[in-house]
This record gives sequence, structure tokens and C-alpha cells, in this order.
Amino acid sequence: MEPYVFIARPFKDHDAFFERVRNVVRNAVNLACEDGKVGSGQELRSHILDLIAKSELVIAEISTENPNVLYEVGYATGIVKPTFLIVKRGSKIPADVQGLKRIEYDELDEHFDSMLAAHLKWEIEVNSRVGLLRDMLEGPTGQPAFILASPRYPPTGVASLVQFFDSRTFGDNLGVLGLISSFASMWGPGNGVELISAQYSPATILDEDYNLYLIGSPKVNPRMDPAMRDLHNGEDLWSFGVDQASHTSSDSPMMLNRNVNGTLVPYTPKNKKSESETGTRAHEGYGLIIRGPHPSFPNRRMITILAGARSVGTGAACLAATHPMLIQKIRSMLPRGVELSNKGSTFWALVYGSYSDPKLLLQPEDVVVEEVGTLPRTN
Repeated sequence: MEPYVFIARPFKDHDAFFERVRNVVRNAVNLACEDGKVGSGQELRSHILDLIAKSELVIAEISTENPNVLYEVGYATGIVKPTFLIVKRGSKIPADVQGLKRIEYDELDEHFDSMLAAHLKWEIEVNSRVGLLRDMLEGPTGQPAFILASPRYPPTGVASLVQFFDSRTFGDNLGVLGLISSFASMWGPGNGVELISAQYSPATILDEDYNLYLIGSPKVNPRMDPAMRDLHNGEDLWSFGVDQASHTSSDSPMMLNRNVNGTLVPYTPKNKKSESETGTRAHEGYGLIIRGPHPSFPNRRMITILAGARSVGTGAACLAATHPMLIQKIRSMLPRGVELSNKGSTFWALVYGSYSDPKLLLQPEDVVVEEVGTLPRTN
């Protein structure tokens, strides 16, 4: 189902209202509308509550104090779904909902349309960002949550960069910064997620009752390989290996591989000419996101992997998992029947990042989501 707005309204004598609001929603923010009407044989209550839970936001017409509409408003606010009210001027507003945002109107005319459109644009811009972050990053039970990463300083000879935090392995830092800011958006500053050094984390951390966010290839994150095996649940699709063909030193870079009919297919930068010389950074590369339920606690925890063979690939994966524009793209590419908000599904996303100026950070517009698929459900 495409993203939609849920309209809570009395069914009697309100069809014209619904059609008007639906047209404004489509024109203003390009979303569909649902109002909970059911066909014969469908159970009304569970159907409506499911529609509310999966909507981008809820609009409620409360001019007549309809009990069903007020129940739907109460449910929406209870699950922290963005909700605002529409009420005809002079109507009584129940005390329990007076604190919600609302539009008061005299007539359903062009002035009403413009007020509604402006309110919708603001709500979608602010709240759908949080909704997308929740769908992508929040575990079924949100806390405790830990980032496992190992940002490191670059080798000798790498020029100083403009950004202070980009003087270290910038892919990992994009992930750390992106995740911390995302959780701050969802739960408030300083709440929700803690950073742990992957290099010094106990091997048993993968067995603990935590939500985990693993950043970086197995070369820098020793918890990556076992986490990938767990999330693959017996299927051998994605893996990281040492790129022996390109380098013979002990510090050989990693290679992202895909198993295609028993053959490992390497994912290398598309434009060989743009690969950096020894001692400098590769300016492009593939990244991988894998997200699925924690194998030991599938009903309340999940594991998210953000990794690339090179720093730019890791950075691309981190941006794709924390930037709403890219999360929206991943959601739109999921196979039919798979919902981003369903934390019981395990999916992967292959992304590609490239940039030309080594003194600038990778930007969201530098990242392309190339392919999205699923893995077997974790037992």
C-alpha cells in the first residue's frame, strides 16, 4: 500500500468532506487517504486501528463529537501518531483533545483548502521524517540500544580535511553521528542509544538482550561477521572478504561479495579511474544495509548492519539508513508485502556512494539505493 493519511470522520453525510480533504492531501503532499470503510466480512475495529497505526498522520473531523471519531483520535495519540483536528468554528471541542493542533473553518471553501494544505506540508515535513526514522531504526522495544563502531585515524600521508570529525574514518563517523541524531529526533536529545567500541566490545554482546547497530566491515568491526551470519539465517548471500587481487600487504582492503548460484561476485567501484592512489581514499564504493530481528530475542530486539568494503561504502550505507529521503527510497523498493515498519522481516539494501571532492563529506544526494531484497526470517 502506498503511504497515506488516515481521515477519522463520521460516515453519515460526510462523503463530500472526505472527497475534499482527499483532493487537498493529494495535491499538497502527494499522499493517498484512507477512512476505514470496510467491505462485508471485515472486522471494523481491528481494520481501522491497523490503518491508523500504518498511516503517515491522522486528520480528524470532530465538529459533531462523534464517539467513533474520538475513539480513533484517542488511539492515534496513544501510539504517538501525528494527529490534528478539523472543527467547524463554534463547535464544542471536548476537553480531552483541546491540546491537539487544529484547523477551525467557517466553510469548506478555498480558504479551508489553503489552510489544510499549509498544515499538511508542515506536518509531513516534520513528522514523516520521524516516522521514517522509527520505521527504519527503532526496535520493537526501543531500549537498550548500542552502536558498535571503531572510527580510526587515517594512515600517514592523508591530507587534513575540512571537518574535524572527518579527520578519522569518515564512513564510521557518518554512521555514529547519523544514528545519534536520529535517536535524538525520535526520543529527545541524549536519549536512546550508546556508543561502544567494536574492537573492545565483548564477543558475547551479540547474545545480549539489546538492539544493536553495527558499523563498518569485519576489518574494523569484529562483531560484523557473526552478526551477518545470524541475520542470513542459513542463506549465504552477502559476505565480506579480503581483496587480495588489489593489494598484497597485510593491510589489504575488504571486498563486498554476493553469492550468485554458488559463485562469489565482487562489488567493486564502477569507475576504476576514480579509485584513489595508495594512501588516499577511494571516492566511490558499495555499501550494504541488513536489518532484521535479533535471533535470540526476535519479538523485542533487532540488529542493523551498516557496512562497506571501503569507508565511502560504509558512509553510503549509514546515510541511507538515517536520511529520510533515502529511507523512503528503500521503503518504496521493498518487495510486495514487506513493510519497513514490520520488524519481524529481514531485508537488505545495496547502496552506492560517490563523491569528487575528498575534502567534503559524502552527502545524501551522492548515494544511490541500487537494490533491495529480503532474507529468510530469523528463527
